[in-house]
Formats: sequence, C-alpha cells, structure tokens
Amino acid sequence: MKIFRSTHRPFGGHRPIVTIGNFDGVHRGHRAVLAQLRDLAQSEGQPAVVICFEPQPREYFARPELLERITPLDQKLSLLADAGVDGVMVLRFDTRLAALSAAAFVERHLVAQLAAGLVLVGDDFRFGHARGGDFDLLSKLGERGGFRVMRAPTHRIGHERVSSTRVREALRTGALDTARQLLGRHYRIRGRVVMGDRIGRTLGFPTANLALGAFRLPLDGIFTAWVDGLAAAGGRHAALAYVGKRPVVDGRRQVVEVHVIDWAGDCYGRKLTVTFGVRLRPDAAMNSLAALVSRMHDDLRAAREWFTTHPRPDLMPSFPVA
Repeated sequence: MKIFRSTHRPFGGHRPIVTIGNFDGVHRGHRAVLAQLRDLAQSEGQPAVVICFEPQPREYFARPELLERITPLDQKLSLLADAGVDGVMVLRFDTRLAALSAAAFVERHLVAQLAAGLVLVGDDFRFGHARGGDFDLLSKLGERGGFRVMRAPTHRIGHERVSSTRVREALRTGALDTARQLLGRHYRIRGRVVMGDRIGRTLGFPTANLALGAFRLPLDGIFTAWVDGLAAAGGRHAALAYVGKRPVVDGRRQVVEVHVIDWAGDCYGRKLTVTFGVRLRPDAAMNSLAALVSRMHDDLRAAREWFTTHPRPDLMPSFPVA
C-alpha cells in the first residue's frame, strides 16, 4: 500500500477509485465502504485510494483541547492496508487546507493530483471551507473534472447507523462488547513504552507506560487486557491496563499504563499492542496510596478470575462486515 501526501499522479496514468473521510476506528461501516471501493476498483482495473486527514479536522478546530480518537494514525493505516486499499493520501489539515473551498479542493487534489476516475462518498459527506460542499456539489464538480460520483449506503447494525461517534461512546462507558460489535474486532491500541515516574514499581505493580499522541483515548478505568510485543520472540501475556488521569498522583493528563501479570523484564522502547478485554471498574480517586494499593490487589484478583474463563482474543469469535 502506498502512503503519500503531495505526490503528483502517484499511480501514473491510472484513474483511481477514491473515497474520503477520517476513518477513525476503521469500524464495520468504514469497512463496508472500503469493500465497495475495492470491488469498484477491481471491476474497473484501477487502484483503490483513501484520502484522510492528519490531524482530523475536528481535532484541528478544537485546539488546544485534546479530543478523543479511537485509533492512532499508524494503526489506522495498518487497518486500511488490511482492508485491501492500494493507497492512502494523508493530507495535513492546517490553516491552508481549512481555508480551501470545495471547488479548489476538488481541482487540486482529486483532479490535478490524483486524476480520480470515480469518488465514493456517503449521503452526509461534507467538505471544503466551512463544510460548504456536499454530495450534490461534488457531483457537479465531478462533471467538470471528469470523474463520476457514487453514493456509499449507510451501514447499520439492527436499525442504528454504525459510526465513530457510537464506537467512542461505547468505549467511554466501558461497553466493550458493543464496541467489538461496531468495530468488528477487539479494541486494541499500539504504543511505544516510555520512561514513567516509576510510582507503580514502588507500589509493587510495575507498569509499562505507553506514549500515544496529541489526542485522548475514549477510555477510562481498569481493564483486563492482553499484551503483544514484550519480547522479540513474541508471545501474548495477560495484563491489567489502566487508562486515566491518576487522580491519586497528579490528575493532570491521561496516561496508559499496563501491568503485565506474572512477568518481569525490561521493555523500554518496545512497541506494544494492547487488546482490551473488559472494564473491571471506572477510574476513581482514592483517599491515599495505601487505599490505592489495596484496590489494585482487588483488581488483580478479579482479573485472574476473569482470565480463567476467557480465551485469548485470537480464539474469540470475530464479527463479519455484513
């Protein structure tokens, strides 16, 4: 899969089949669009291309506040590659792009840069300065620019539309089963282990601290989890994962800390994948560090009991796109 920003005609003389969006989470609704995109591309013998933005527009306009994001960019790109996409154009969303009119966006990126042959978007698609462009305007601009525009149907589970907003809400409230249904997979994050303040070690619960990015995860609390990447030899380990602001310690910023059960070693600098199982409890302030340690022992006992009745995630059922 090609990843590019400003490359001119990255697929030579081909006329890519293109879709545009944030694709946060690459959930089942996204995957339905990507399957349609891939089928169209195969039938026409053209590459399937996704245009996405970094940071996401909603994050750009919310600055300096950090908004919730389901998947970091590198993980999103991996999921798009798994979906069979041939290329991803990652546009930097900044002052210049925010000011670009819908017509200028189409001319600059869809016509001049990509030479798109067909653009696939949903009914609620909006683009350009102040979200001034919609499906109808894109269709008119496509007639001038020499590309077709097609609607991607809304994907629903039951009677409800699958959306990144619904996934974030499910994760935020600890409803990980609902999140799994919407995502079509277990929720997982990937991050590099960085040096922390070693408070967990002094309390008898050493943790791996994961660096993420300029966003917050839509999670809060103590979770059972599985960790991959602790050693070059591989292997998956049971763990307790904490996502929160450490109200007993400082309460200033969200952290992701993972205590790997019955494992000791040095994993600084390694990139770990953390797959979340179930939320044991939401984050909560304790009266003291002693009270926190007592609660952590309770969490560990609850996690051990949970792991005895739950298989590893690669043995759990998956959820199809359809």
